[in-house]
Amino acid sequence: MKIFLLIISVLSMLNLSAQTPGKMKSAELSKGIFLHSTGDVNLVSLSGPDGTFLVDAGWDYEAPALKTNFDSLKTEQPKYIVSTHWHLDHVFGNKAFTDAFIIAHVNTKKYVSADQTLFTETIKALPLEAQPNMTIKDTVTLYLNGETIKIIPIPGGHTGTDMLVYFEKANILHVGDLIFADMFPFVDVNHGGNVLKARERIKEILNTFPKTVRIIPGHGRELSVSDLSSYIMMYDATIKLVKEQKQKGKTMKEIQDMKVLKDFAKWEKGFGCDQWIEYIYLSL
Repeated sequence: MKIFLLIISVLSMLNLSAQTPGKMKSAELSKGIFLHSTGDVNLVSLSGPDGTFLVDAGWDYEAPALKTNFDSLKTEQPKYIVSTHWHLDHVFGNKAFTDAFIIAHVNTKKYVSADQTLFTETIKALPLEAQPNMTIKDTVTLYLNGETIKIIPIPGGHTGTDMLVYFEKANILHVGDLIFADMFPFVDVNHGGNVLKARERIKEILNTFPKTVRIIPGHGRELSVSDLSSYIMMYDATIKLVKEQKQKGKTMKEIQDMKVLKDFAKWEKGFGCDQWIEYIYLSL
């Protein structure tokens, strides 16, 4: 399936029996650190004597494949889970790992503990046992399996619940859905997201982490600092085009009809130009 179908763009999928787990692939990024992916959501784990630490639990229906992967790697099932944000393709898997200690942004707890509306669909609250055990607003550092892990809240870009997870020694950074590789991202403006804030958050990453950092987005291929620089250029150019027309009094629909982003069609691998214009327009 295309990435955007599994990122909530078509939430009617939630009611289809066709939702079946794919074959989950695992690749070792560094000693004890694995990337787990079925092609739609990127999860990262760190295993060792202190227990398995997992960044995002993914979809609930893919949890059996994830569990099988841990067994095949001869590692324990997750003891700790960090949720990079509240969206269902990143937290619904929590329901399969109820023995894990779950850490999330304080706003994630708020959203997953009550029904939410997203793309006109109702997202049911997570059961209590799948909700965060610990919520944070400031950076937390964990020392597990010989690794230093920094959990860094950066809300306000993709959603009001965003967090980065940095494996300091391995120099690997999971950025959740703040970045969608090679495509226009989804910005959840109804749950604290903002295009302008997302741009600033990405700039913070560029200014904070080593130039050699390996960047794992929530969706798509591994990225480099150079890729993020290109991402910022796309943000700057598209925001400028939409802002200019809005300042002239154009409505969102008029700007979309003008095809002001026609030169950015290569970014339409998931969300289209019209959708990206809407996110920018609502964020301005």
